[in-house]
Amino acid sequence: MQKALIKKKIEDGNVNGAFELALCAADLSLVLVACRAVDPAEVFAAPCSLKQHVLLSLVQQLATDMLHDTCIKCLFMEQAIFNLDVGNPDTRAHLPLVVGEVHKHLSKFLTSYPNHVAGKRIMLIVMTANKLLLLVRENRPSFFTDNRVGIGVFFILNIDFRQSI
Repeated sequence: MQKALIKKKIEDGNVNGAFELALCAADLSLVLVACRAVDPAEVFAAPCSLKQHVLLSLVQQLATDMLHDTCIKCLFMEQAIFNLDVGNPDTRAHLPLVVGEVHKHLSKFLTSYPNHVAGKRIMLIVMTANKLLLLVRENRPSFFTDNRVGIGVFFILNIDFRQSI
């Protein structure tokens, strides 16, 4: 029933509402239903269809189990991280907790599966999330105030991994 409601919200153009419903259920399979039902290029195009709290929750929940559906989880985590606005007070307040959780889960995954095909990609997600946290700690508004990071993130996020989803 929730799957149908998530898909209906997406069909009606309420992408943020669909992701909120899936994320509030705290059921990763429902989050993946939402991810599979949308075109990431459209969802994450400026302006991003997802609100900041939804992006944070999405990153946090996707990181909990990287063994299954790894490629689609990586794609959505990368895009969500890229669209986080560290100038937003709510994002700034919750980012340390979210990055801590993401770091914990992804590091555990990398330790358990050191030769996983997506290992390098997951490591880049961890590094990008950590850099985002550093920007918050340094009270800097976004990736684009540091060209080195902006270029690195641009490279990471513009690789087309959709063929492997």
